[in-house]
Amino acid sequence: MQTHDTHHPIEPILYYEDQKEEALKKSKNFRKNRIPKYFGYFERVLKGNEEKGHGKYMVGSQLTYADTTFWQVVDGVRFAFPKELEAREKDYPLIFTKFYPGIKEEKGIKEYLASGRRLPYSNGVFRHYPELDRQ
Repeated sequence: MQTHDTHHPIEPILYYEDQKEEALKKSKNFRKNRIPKYFGYFERVLKGNEEKGHGKYMVGSQLTYADTTFWQVVDGVRFAFPKELEAREKDYPLIFTKFYPGIKEEKGIKEYLASGRRLPYSNGVFRHYPELDRQ
């Protein structure tokens, strides 16, 4: 929801263009504070599971809903804020070098992502407005 609020910070029913000034402020805060808070947390979760010998997963040694849900969040935020996440990849090495690419290659996930069944991002939670991204 916080990602959505970057482009609709006042009211979801209002057009983006009607709240653009507020969206610029909200997205700056999101990039500066919220991404590091949550990505830092999940980086620690991945590290803890890796230390238990479970590899690239969030919990245990096999794919769970936690993995697919967080993968979708990372993918969506990458779509919405590509410059910001590219600049932060080094801050979260487990997320960006192990987890994100690893989950993408899981059996079933890989096939789904390559299929026509996966809908592209459009005007949903994850939207890309270049002016809201890192400049």
